[in-house]
Amino acid sequence: QQPLLACNPAAAADALEGRPASARRNRRVLHGGAMDAATFLPLPGKGDNQRDLSRIDFLHAHGLHEEDCSPQHHPGGPPERERSWFEILKEETLGTLAILVILYAGFAYNAIFLARILPAVQKEWLIPYYGVVYNVPLGLTLWSWLQAHLEDPGSIPYRWHEFVASVGDSLCVAPVRRQWQPGFATYCRSCNVLRPERTHHCRQCNMCVLRMDHHCPFIKNCVGFNNHKFFLLLLIYGFGSSIIGLVTAAPELMRLTTELVRWDGESLWIIKGVSPTDAMFFVGFGGVAIVIMMLFQPMLLFHIPSAAYNQSQLENGYDNMPNPYNLGTTIGNLSQIFGAPGPDWALPIRPLNPLSDGVAYRRGDVDFGEESLHAKLLRSGQELEKVWRIRYRVPLRDDNGLQAIPGPTTVCSGCLV
Repeated sequence: QQPLLACNPAAAADALEGRPASARRNRRVLHGGAMDAATFLPLPGKGDNQRDLSRIDFLHAHGLHEEDCSPQHHPGGPPERERSWFEILKEETLGTLAILVILYAGFAYNAIFLARILPAVQKEWLIPYYGVVYNVPLGLTLWSWLQAHLEDPGSIPYRWHEFVASVGDSLCVAPVRRQWQPGFATYCRSCNVLRPERTHHCRQCNMCVLRMDHHCPFIKNCVGFNNHKFFLLLLIYGFGSSIIGLVTAAPELMRLTTELVRWDGESLWIIKGVSPTDAMFFVGFGGVAIVIMMLFQPMLLFHIPSAAYNQSQLENGYDNMPNPYNLGTTIGNLSQIFGAPGPDWALPIRPLNPLSDGVAYRRGDVDFGEESLHAKLLRSGQELEKVWRIRYRVPLRDDNGLQAIPGPTTVCSGCLV
């Protein structure tokens, strides 16, 4: 059986459009057509571990030319436009407001509801239970916000730049398109650098971000490879703490709201142990909790399914092929953000067992066995450049000195991620 080379589906499809019908009949599809965008082209070879394919043949198979893939072919673009004062003011305002809202909710619930209102209505026995049930998710909300705000969202690592310099023109650079481009580096005209797959330029941060999702003014930072987990936990814990706060305080909120509506400011305040000011602060907490729920619910309904499908907000509009990074299971896809399943999923800390480095990602449209070599190297700190060479089709030389494009049949099961 002829060995197969896994080509970039988008580029292969473009190349096939201009070829005769006989060429189209040579296309092979993995999984019996279930993933018909995962195009495979038969290549000559001496066996599973040896290839005679040249770099030129590989590029032509993708409908590209040598000069198109050279870094020198992609000149730098104009200087990045500076952010306007309105954009800066809006982000600073929303980011500061977000942290103040979290702090206000904690103060109103603990200093007013637990410390004053519950004793006034003879419910002191509920204080320790409510304190734990509410403050744990609230504390995790604050922690997640700080992590999402302070963490580098995903700067291109220096190790990647060294890798680019070491391989030179052997690294194929595909034109930037708003579509899936798995296994191809692209050129950023703003930063004047080559960047890994799934990397995008953020105009607000003026930098390229690995697996960029979007720029969020509420955390005053981009959401990318390094802090995507913290952003999702912020939404989950923020929404959860708001629900818990409203449910546990619902009877007192309704009663105090009714009394404030009836009170004209001059008549006697009838609730002993709770001042009108306390009541106003507490009713304000209820309003804040409702606003957070209304804001976070649509965000959760959008971002959680996207993460479960292993695609970013920017990638939601890609329709040139099925998502090549969808691993087929929710746990598998979320593991690309949260790391290997474990207790650290619930904590806003970096994954204890990451399954990606932001440069190369496991593919779901090709079956390479069980555990990927990438994850093993990531845990052991060995040479990730070996995986990058396989992932980005940088030519290798075998024992006979022949150049070959690395492919899934030239390496052990799971090496291409």
